[in-house]
Amino acid sequence: FLLPIIPLLLILAAFGYTTLVKKFSCAAKFILVFSVVTNILWLGIFNSVYRVGSLEIMDIIRTKPEVESVYFFLPCHETPFYSHVHKDIYMDFAQCPPKIPMSDDYVPDSKRLFLQPEEFVKEVVEKKAYSHLVVHSHFDEKVNPYLVMKGYEKVEEIYHSIIAETPLGMLQHVSIYLYEKGGNQLTKLLFCA
Repeated sequence: FLLPIIPLLLILAAFGYTTLVKKFSCAAKFILVFSVVTNILWLGIFNSVYRVGSLEIMDIIRTKPEVESVYFFLPCHETPFYSHVHKDIYMDFAQCPPKIPMSDDYVPDSKRLFLQPEEFVKEVVEKKAYSHLVVHSHFDEKVNPYLVMKGYEKVEEIYHSIIAETPLGMLQHVSIYLYEKGGNQLTKLLFCA
């Protein structure tokens, strides 16, 4: 939403910098070098270790031809969705609309997902048979037995972030897992033998 005004902000920053150079030339050079170095540092962090799993999982989903539908058991709006996949695949995620003032007992799906992962995953998987599921590492141990029982197998593990904010607070060393619905076991045995 800020993209359209970035040129105006850059012009304002340039005017501010030229004013700074006229008044304090030594300090201005230090500020310029400091801002360039810190921006390069942040660029490296954000492109290599902070929430990189969201883009990687979307690349995998885009390149796998057998993906027909995906449910993301992740916090709200964690992945770029169709803007990155560019395929006609049904995708869904835990909803998180704003709290309705009239109802005090309303709990958004994204919070229910982290508070009661087993029940939430069962509810979603029972409603629709998704070909693939993307699961947050925080509750993978809790839902893995149920997903295996339903015929899903873990096919990818992707590093996501050093630290991630969730409805329950901050989590460290987060990964994302991709589960795929297994086909008929007899068919697998016949064609893999």
